[in-house]
Amino acid sequence: MANITFYIDKTNNDREGYAPIKANVTINSKNTTKTVGKIKPQYWNTLKQRVKPPKPHEKDNNHTEINLHLDDFQSKANKYFSTCTLQNIELTPAIVKEYFKGNELNLNKPKKNLWEAYEEFLKAGELEKAHNTNRNRKTIKKYLEKFEAETGYKLTFESINLVFYDQLKEHVLNTKAHGYNYLSAITDKFKAFLNWSLERDYHNNTTFRKFSAPEKEGTIVQLTFPELQQLINFKFESKSRQRARDFYCFGCLTGLRYVDLQRLTKDNVSNGLIKITTQKTNKEVFIPVFPGLQTIIDRYPEQ
Repeated sequence: MANITFYIDKTNNDREGYAPIKANVTINSKNTTKTVGKIKPQYWNTLKQRVKPPKPHEKDNNHTEINLHLDDFQSKANKYFSTCTLQNIELTPAIVKEYFKGNELNLNKPKKNLWEAYEEFLKAGELEKAHNTNRNRKTIKKYLEKFEAETGYKLTFESINLVFYDQLKEHVLNTKAHGYNYLSAITDKFKAFLNWSLERDYHNNTTFRKFSAPEKEGTIVQLTFPELQQLINFKFESKSRQRARDFYCFGCLTGLRYVDLQRLTKDNVSNGLIKITTQKTNKEVFIPVFPGLQTIIDRYPEQ
């Protein structure tokens, strides 16, 4: 637990010879200080970290009032730091700095556990995110639940550390033999959740920001335009393959996302244009119906 100590800063005496009394907390070799009073250096007891009384012939130096203030300040600070520790809140220089400014964490606020917060995160996404984004978020949550069940690593906000991330990588890449980009997707979506919950004071663990699995660009296989034309005109014996080919080629020729292609009907086609409001961007786009597209449209006169 962090302990608060006091010292005087003799390098900053004022014109009357008073030195600031500093409260100090050291965390991870970083000092956070606050001025809590002042006293002339000859009256400071370095060992006891308190003000000595004046000699009988000297003027009163308010040692009683100052020491009571230091006692009270130290007692309240240590109580606050102890409460943070009991609630599994890792003390950081930033938390101490805010405390010295008078900004305390709401330690009486009911805490959500990780899975409760995750459910809230998913519900919030349904109001503001696209369908595919929400589907991917739910998929990642299910994978993390499976990870917890299969490895026995209990997921809490406090247990999200580099040891957890090493085990997650092992589970994704070796145990389940997924590709590296699947790890990248899990990392990206899970970090988004942890950052969302951090902003809502559900935890103060920032270790997740060290997790990194940049997506690797795969080998891009692409058709030339003559190859695409050949594919459009190829005669499949299977109707299901023909429909799959037409769907694929329609996407190549329009650049529309899969989710938007699924929503297309003849009502979207008029005056030589395809008009549709895309789901992800909520923007209306206009695409010319040139011969390749018209060929595919004509194959489905009833749809």
